[in-house]
Amino acid sequence: LIGCPLLDTSAKEVRCVFDNVAVIGVLDDSNVFCVSPPRKIPGLLHIQILFLSGEREIQANSQFSYLADEYVLDLHPVVVPPFQKNWIQIIGLHFVRSNTITCNFMSSSSNITFNAVYFTSTRIQCLSPAGGSGE
Repeated sequence: LIGCPLLDTSAKEVRCVFDNVAVIGVLDDSNVFCVSPPRKIPGLLHIQILFLSGEREIQANSQFSYLADEYVLDLHPVVVPPFQKNWIQIIGLHFVRSNTITCNFMSSSSNITFNAVYFTSTRIQCLSPAGGSGE
């Protein structure tokens, strides 16, 4: 959680309350760091940030979202010609539009990461590396 600046940097204690579940936070000049408690059901929930200074309590309200785990169900093609880059279509569940979606291609001699292209929550694509024969 980032503020510009946050409400009360003189607070002695910070708590984050995720739908009635409170966790202790860590505060610096413009950030509150809280570890979200586990939740089995994805969805949007209310979060409160409580700044406790001993004399008063200041509260900030926001929303927080839990996401469902992504699953890869299939990819096409599963084999590509050597020495060529090819688009790989990945079919799955719960993909989220983001600038940080990547595909990781590993072989015995290398580990290469490419940015993925988001299409829908069930389809992304990645460009495969131009690997050598047998990779």
